[in-house]
Order: sequence, then structure tokens, then C-alpha cells
Amino acid sequence: MLSNEEILERARLSAERSRQTAARGPVIIDLPRAGERRRGSAGRWRLLVLAGLVAGGVFWLGPAQVGTQAVAGFTWLRQSFHDAFDDPAQHPKPAPKATPAGVRIERAVAIRAPLVAPPPRALPVEQFGSLRLESKGPPAEATWPRSVALEGTPEVTTVSEAPDVAKYIYHSPNYEFIADSPVGADVVRECARVFEATYQLNCRLPLDLRPVPEYKRERFVAKLFSGPRAYLAAGGMTGSSGTYDRRQACILVPITSLGIKLVNGRMQTDRTDSTDTLVHEITHQMMNAWLPRLPRWYSEGSADYVAMADYVHGRFFMNQMEDRLRLYLRRRGKKTGPFPMLRPAELMALDGATWSQALASNAAGASQNYASATLLTYYFYHLDGNGDSAGILGYLRAIESGTPEPDAASEHLIRGRTAAALEEDVITAFEHHGVSLTLASRGGKT
Repeated sequence: MLSNEEILERARLSAERSRQTAARGPVIIDLPRAGERRRGSAGRWRLLVLAGLVAGGVFWLGPAQVGTQAVAGFTWLRQSFHDAFDDPAQHPKPAPKATPAGVRIERAVAIRAPLVAPPPRALPVEQFGSLRLESKGPPAEATWPRSVALEGTPEVTTVSEAPDVAKYIYHSPNYEFIADSPVGADVVRECARVFEATYQLNCRLPLDLRPVPEYKRERFVAKLFSGPRAYLAAGGMTGSSGTYDRRQACILVPITSLGIKLVNGRMQTDRTDSTDTLVHEITHQMMNAWLPRLPRWYSEGSADYVAMADYVHGRFFMNQMEDRLRLYLRRRGKKTGPFPMLRPAELMALDGATWSQALASNAAGASQNYASATLLTYYFYHLDGNGDSAGILGYLRAIESGTPEPDAASEHLIRGRTAAALEEDVITAFEHHGVSLTLASRGGKT
């Protein structure tokens, strides 16, 4: 309880503040403008006062009279809610009036410009510097080779094979094989044939790819897994005989796909012809420096092209690629009649996400994507223009020098042709070589 002296002193001080305020002139409180978010205390204070009045009214006047008075105070209540929980996008404040001369501004809030969406702009094209590849392999040939073969059996050395180590390491001339079980140098020597032969082939193609190991690697790396569970746990794809993992910078291989099996406690090789997928993945690894710069259709089409070649015990035969292409299309679904190739303009616009989505959920669409990419790659290798690969070679050299891929494709592959003209050229060229095609569309961008 305050004493009489304290009450008189507080009254005196309040009167003095009122007198000083009046002498300075009227005070204007500058409220937030439209576009500012405000959670004001004034509106909440009004809500508390209203709650107190309602409670007191029920006590002194009774519920009926309080209800009548509440209707009259609805406008005041609504304003309180707006002040307490104001959303300027729904309840814009009116523009402030000009401040009269001689009036003091107690609190000024800066007016922020309204948010305006920036004008649409084209997505940037990823820029790369020039490629500097210093391959240790044989140089590229001037024309497409008829065959490429290893000279002798790859030499394999055992780097680590102690019983107490977690991984077993073997080296061939250009590969490091890391196994999860002691497969032995003799077995690794047999499976190294396909790796070393694929390396030799990609070096000698007139594309002049100059394969080099990934960053800070002296050799290409292949990880061998004795069982499917370990292969899948490491990142291998279900049902595949090999996966090139760019993040790990290595190929993951279940040894069963190499014709290796466990017999009486020892690893032995069993001759197999199912090396197409493995050659495809090895070619991806050979092109590791190129892959970030290439569209998905060409990275997959070029790998499938190499995998189409006949492979026999360390030797690739490429002198009957037309026949191999027909066999390839039959495996991809062309039993009879023309093959439904995805329109080149639509194929060339497929991004990686769309390609991967088809691979995961649409087996028929994924198969069509791969076959169409291989057909278009074959066209640019052997049938485009004068059939001398000039367009694709110019395309690769431009990308190598740092030209963005869309510009390189426009200048060297498209060369001013409309989508319809390019499609007609592709259809006509294959018809002259006994391969019948029809064009299919899935409604994608072009």
C-alpha cells in the first residue's frame, strides 16, 4: 500500500511530464507502412483490456447486458486483432500523410520498396576450361581400326594379399584391382584382359579421347566383390555386371560377371561372353574427364558403341559394325519391322534426371533411350555428311578447347539443320545401310 506522500509525489511527476509534452507540440507515432510485417504490442494491449472489461461486465452487469455491449464493440475488437497479428499482404496500411510543420516524429520507420519479382533470365551454361589430357596409352589412329588386340597376357603383380588385411590389391599395367577376397594373381590376370583391352581400344579410336585415370590416381581402379550383397552395398546396380561410380572414381564389379567362381575353395575362371555391360562401364571410366562436359545421349551412346564390338579373349573386332548394330537393335526390342527411334531433337534434349528416371521406372523407355543414343552416335561416327566423322571430331575438339557443349553441337553436329531436316538425314542414311527406323516421341522438350 502506497503512502499519501508517495501518491502525491507520483501525481506531481505525471502532471509535470504532461506539461512538458504539451509544450513540445503534438506527437505523431509513425506506424509501419504497407509491406512491413508488424506484431504490435498496442493491439495486444487492447485485447487484454477487452478481456478484463468482459470479465468485469459479466460480474457487475450480467451476461445479457455484456452481450449487447459486445456487439457495439466488435469494430474495436477487429481492429485490435489486425494490430496484434497484422499481415501486410492481406491488410495494407494506407500511405502516411505529410507531417505538419512543427510536429515532432517520435519514431521513424524506413519505408521499404515493395518486393518485385526479377525478370526471367536464361539458365547459365556451365563453363569449362580446356582439357589437358596426357595419356600414357597408344596414340589415336587416323581412321576407324578394324581390330584392336592386347600384345600377350597382361602382367599382374600382387601388392597386398596378407591374411590379416581387409582388402587384396593387384596391379596390371593400367589398373589397380582391389578385391574383398584373395582371388590370386592368376585369376586377376584373366579378368584384366577385358580391362586392358578396352583401355587400348579407347586410346586408338580416331576420337582421340586420350584416357587418363581420375584425379590424383596413377592407375584406373576396379573393385572386385566376391558376392552380390557386398557389390550392392558398395553402390553396384541390381542385376548389372558392373557399375562405374564417378563419386568413388572406380568401377564396381561382381567377380561372377568376369567368369570367376569359387571351386573347391579356389577361385577359377569360367569363360563367358557376357562382357558387354562391363565394356560399357569401362568405357565410361576411360571418358571420366569428358563426362561432365558431355550430354547424356552421347556419353551412353559412345559407351554402347564400344560394347557392340566383337570381343574375344583380349581382342576387339570392329570390321562388321553394321551387323553388330542390327544384332544390338534386336536385343533392344526390334524383332521385326523398323526400330522406333526417339526423335533426335528430343533425344539430344534429354537431361540426366529424365534419363535416370526412365532407367528406374520405365524399362521400355530406358531401352529405347539407350538404343536411340547408340543409333545417333553411330550416325555421327559413320553416316553424317561425307561419312568421315568430321562433325563428331570437330565437336569433341571444340569441347576439349572449352567450348560449351550446346555451342559445339550447334556448330559441328547440327550445322544449321532444322530438327525435321536432321531427322530426315538420319532416317535416309540408315535406310541406305539396311537399317529401317521410324521416329517416336514421348512429348519431351526438344
